Amino acid sequence: MSDFLGVPDVVWSGAIGSSIAFIGVWMSNKSNTDRLTQQLRHDAQEKSTQRRADVRKAVYLELLEQFSTVNAYIGGMSNEDIKDGQNVSDALKPFHAAAAKAQLVANIETSDAIADLMGIHTKYFVKAVAKLLPIQHIKSQIKSQTQVFENAQAEMKRILSEMAAFNEAARTEKHIFEALNRSFTIQKGVSDVAIAERSKLYDSVNALHRGYLEFATSNIGTIMRASAPVMAAMRRELEIDGYDVNYEQRLIKRFEKIEADVARTATEFVADVTGSKQTASTDRQ
Repeated sequence: MSDFLGVPDVVWSGAIGSSIAFIGVWMSNKSNTDRLTQQLRHDAQEKSTQRRADVRKAVYLELLEQFSTVNAYIGGMSNEDIKDGQNVSDALKPFHAAAAKAQLVANIETSDAIADLMGIHTKYFVKAVAKLLPIQHIKSQIKSQTQVFENAQAEMKRILSEMAAFNEAARTEKHIFEALNRSFTIQKGVSDVAIAERSKLYDSVNALHRGYLEFATSNIGTIMRASAPVMAAMRRELEIDGYDVNYEQRLIKRFEKIEADVARTATEFVADVTGSKQTASTDRQ
């Protein structure tokens, strides 16, 4: 058959060849399109994952920074001069804000670890404030006694000036000089009492400072151990090199060593201060 349906074979062969070529091109284009679509989808997922990782990294680093800052603040809070109307908890707001942001972007495990840390840290802060209140009360009394002492000293200086002027003027009113002398004696007595009271108050506040130091050093280990699951979970989420299943335990051991070193240093410091004070007291006697 040279013809099929009245169409020469040469035409059919050309049509069939064109059809085969078209099908081949179509299949190739479809494959390329599918591969490109898959690549674009994969790239979008990668970018989304990277953006999420970048956000988490920034938020987690901020949390760790604020955690370190607030621990230092609480540790030295006994030395703060709290003013009237000042809210000592204001210093914790950046840490709480950073923790809230971290919980927003973290997975469930990390979020739970952060919540546990916040609970323990809040208890630590409340106890610290309870320790701080008597210190602030005595500091207020010291300021009052200091003011009494300074006022008495100013009066003594004034009286001495008047007595000097009295003598330089060669005045002879005995009753006036005796009145000035009595006033000086009274003000000196007030000054001496204020100095003695202030000295006792300093002894009391120093004892409270030592107690606060012991409290802080004994509790910081608990706080650091509570932070180990948080740090381990964040490191795992960020896929930081060096992470393994034993990382949390290594952190805890490291924190326990730091806790022991800090406690030993604090004990030695208190012993040195107490010893120096006893030596000074003996020398005065």
